[in-house]
Amino acid sequence: MNRVNQHSRVSGSKDEKVVKEWINLMNTFEWTHFTTFTTCYPLSLSSARTKMERMANYISQILKQNLTIFWVAEPHKSDGYHIHALFNIEDKKNSTIKKVWDKVSGSKPGNSNKCTVEVYQKGMGGAGYTVKNLMSEKVDYDISIK
Repeated sequence: MNRVNQHSRVSGSKDEKVVKEWINLMNTFEWTHFTTFTTCYPLSLSSARTKMERMANYISQILKQNLTIFWVAEPHKSDGYHIHALFNIEDKKNSTIKKVWDKVSGSKPGNSNKCTVEVYQKGMGGAGYTVKNLMSEKVDYDISIK
């Protein structure tokens, strides 16, 4: 994955302006899906990164098409982290994302790994919700363009 320059993080009163700039940047992409991924176990930041790198690789192999993913791993209210992501893929049934998340997250019958997939609607808050915590030191994020 292409590492986004994390030196753009600033603190204090500039945070809101920087988040708005991120939203504007995200709105220059043609996203197709807005997603949230959780696991039934505490997910670390390094595990979130590994899972999203695997997701990008698997989806690229399965669909054999161009793929763009922007993701942010942020603290989850229960424990560990969860992931919000924006996708640009052709997957009308939303099934590829769910199947790949099950694979990379270790889902098994009876566990509560979850994947919420929504059709992305520009201007409806998906980009803002994804980037809202980027200025926190407790997040990781990246973009994959394949």
